[in-house]
Amino acid sequence: MASLKNTLLPRSLRIGIKNWAKGRWRNGLQKGAPWVGVAHSAINNHEREIISQHGEDGILAHLVRALDLGARPFLEIGFHPAEANLIHHALRNPGQGTFVDANARGCALAERVFRRSGPANYRILNRRVTPDTINALVLEAGGTNLGILSLDVDSIDYWIWKALEVARPPLVVLEYNGALGPTRMATFPLIHRPVADGQNPLFHGASLAALTQLAQNKGYRLIGCETSGVNAFYLRAGELEETYPTLTPEEAFFWPDHLFERGLTADSLAAEISGLPFEEIALE
Repeated sequence: MASLKNTLLPRSLRIGIKNWAKGRWRNGLQKGAPWVGVAHSAINNHEREIISQHGEDGILAHLVRALDLGARPFLEIGFHPAEANLIHHALRNPGQGTFVDANARGCALAERVFRRSGPANYRILNRRVTPDTINALVLEAGGTNLGILSLDVDSIDYWIWKALEVARPPLVVLEYNGALGPTRMATFPLIHRPVADGQNPLFHGASLAALTQLAQNKGYRLIGCETSGVNAFYLRAGELEETYPTLTPEEAFFWPDHLFERGLTADSLAAEISGLPFEEIALE
């Protein structure tokens, strides 16, 4: 499917067409199983796409106001200057921002873009983050005062999140692999080589259920996912509990747009996923 972003249609019309088509594809997935994304969180009412990949900008702006995190430092691991979760936040708030990515060319481009029209209070670090380095990085980026963590490395996200011990930011955004569905407990293996060119694009990250079980063990609650099926939002226990109830992965889950854009059906998705060497995580 050609990208609607590259057409001359007004943005509102592009979004309308995309949502209509996405609904058609989701209805196809319902055959033989109930659709598991109907119990949306109230955060979905705040979705707005400015620089983020989907509606994360609006959700984050709302939660940052509700949690009073604007002046707190934040850390985004895995970003691109044209598409990141926290660049819009950095432009609007004074908190020290740290953006980290393993791609040297992307970081160099971000430096050029940010110097010209980017946030005033930021650092860009060209690093490959691992479970062995995450705690030192978090201490460098704000330590126990860290307000927001966004994690999206398309591989060992689960293991990096598991290894984090030195801070408990109030708001955490984790990319999940929606191709694994709402209930499977699986992740990219820790010992596997990094994601490489030519690798099946479905082989990345971790399932929403696996990330959520780990989050619960760390004292966090799942409050929702954005409707394009990419990022999940977690709050530290005790934060905004009356406003945003805890959701199960089944309640919060959305199938990702990119599956629809690739023309996958429920059957072809299941067949493609079955042969990939994900590591299963034990249910606790």
